[in-house]
Amino acid sequence: VVAEAAATGRPVVASEIPPFRELVADGLTGRIAQLDDPAAWAAAITGLLGDRERAGAMGQAGAAHIARISAPDRVADLALAAYEHAIERWRGGARATRG
Repeated sequence: VVAEAAATGRPVVASEIPPFRELVADGLTGRIAQLDDPAAWAAAITGLLGDRERAGAMGQAGAAHIARISAPDRVADLALAAYEHAIERWRGGARATRG
């Protein structure tokens, strides 16, 4: 959801969990707020609503970031690397366990 929102060119306000931190650069592509801090969320949201120019710039930066990390050639390279890694592990005797 965070990536989809950023891809539309809107700044994103997200919690500080690691997957979101990979998608949102605080102050550059959106804002990061502590999960249990309502005041931080309110400040982040009202700050963006109050500065349309800055919010627009963050949105554009976020869309560009998402376009870079989800480019088909990059995704294909990452998938290929994952498969190659799995094959090497399999050849080395590593097997998936069932449990």
